[in-house]
Amino acid sequence: MKWILGLAVLAMVGCSKEPVPIQIISTVPHQMPVKSIELPVQEAPLVTVELRPVFFKLGESNINRNQIDRLESHAAILIDDPFMRIQLVGNASSEGDVTDNKQLAQMRADVVKNYLITTGIDAGRLTTTSRSIALNQYSGDKEVLNRRVDFVVMP
Repeated sequence: MKWILGLAVLAMVGCSKEPVPIQIISTVPHQMPVKSIELPVQEAPLVTVELRPVFFKLGESNINRNQIDRLESHAAILIDDPFMRIQLVGNASSEGDVTDNKQLAQMRADVVKNYLITTGIDAGRLTTTSRSIALNQYSGDKEVLNRRVDFVVMP
């Protein structure tokens, strides 16, 4: 009986403060009494994070200074959750050659990945891909919104 109880306690060490009743039952009927104890159960709080896109200038893959704070914020979120994996999706606007845009979009994703790695994020948690034209294409004055890297949380 002590061995079974010891395993249950060992499995629950480090959990939250809320006790949950657990009943330990002997495997041999009528030889050992049934004893009820309360052990804590861990419940992870539901957290919502928003990883907004990083934007670029026309034809460029350099990170704009005005996007550094956003990248630093994303890095902090990734540091706080060491199990979160991200796919970085590079996008380009419809302006220019499709093949060139695909290359540019990939370079943008790679630049963001490299930046995050310099902040201490493990490269194995980050993957990159690209689209020659942004999936949700904007037009006119909002064309600038197509030149971005999206952050997709992977399961």
